[in-house]
Amino acid sequence: NYAWWQGIDAAEIEPVFQQAIVLAHKLNDMRAAALITMAFGRILMITGSSDAYVEKVEEAQKLNQGTGNRSVEAFLRTVNSHALLTAGLLPRALEANTLALDSVHDIDKFDRQTLGFDPEPWLKVLRARILLYLDRFPEAAVLVDGLLDGRQLETVHRVNAHGTRIEGYRKTQADLAVKEAERLRDILQKNATPYLRVIGNRYCALALLAGGSAQDAIDLLTETLGYARTQKAGLEVEPYLLTALAEAMIATGSPAARATALEALDLAQRRAMRSAEQEAHALLASIDATG
Repeated sequence: NYAWWQGIDAAEIEPVFQQAIVLAHKLNDMRAAALITMAFGRILMITGSSDAYVEKVEEAQKLNQGTGNRSVEAFLRTVNSHALLTAGLLPRALEANTLALDSVHDIDKFDRQTLGFDPEPWLKVLRARILLYLDRFPEAAVLVDGLLDGRQLETVHRVNAHGTRIEGYRKTQADLAVKEAERLRDILQKNATPYLRVIGNRYCALALLAGGSAQDAIDLLTETLGYARTQKAGLEVEPYLLTALAEAMIATGSPAARATALEALDLAQRRAMRSAEQEAHALLASIDATG
């Protein structure tokens, strides 16, 4: 399902992808061709470019056109929302998210199993994160509040919902960001999968920064970066781990801050992750202004 794509190298899987596509076309199975193409795009996002992820999802959508398969159409709309957010194409991501939410109930049981989790709360968390990056956190907070209000959520959605609160609160209501991180740590203690550990630690580090514990944030982020790279888990947030680390280094006056921000910028540009790129540029401007 969607989770096992973490850590797969695109160069290793590409020959298998090509063989699978040829076979799908020989069998005239456009459903399989579309889903295989989308899956390969997801792998490209982790090991290559988010723009390639977007391109492959859009290619998959074209393959599914005219098949009458509404479930696959809705499934691909859902993934397209994620692809566009990852690439930082935020207005397009918001539009895609709206279309996906409108058709999410068309996704059948089999395609939900392929995705690996309930798509509707995932789409709502994605929407909250899109709004956050568009500087519309009050709207994002309403969505997150609705998701967390006594509702049973899969752990990955809960982690990202609490994390969205942390990111939204950390520069305006630091005390709320710190409290949110306490809730997040409780969740992570009960579910220590490598992927959740990486993304959750990033959010906790941002809360440490908000609370004035910059050195603790550096320690946590340094450990998490090493773990993510060794385990090949959560690499989609690697540029954001680096921007957070650079920010923490700036707060401690570390001379390594600029090099870390440049590393974040280079990685964000290579991965076509525009929101992370923007964060890195802002950090470098801050360093230059005070240097």
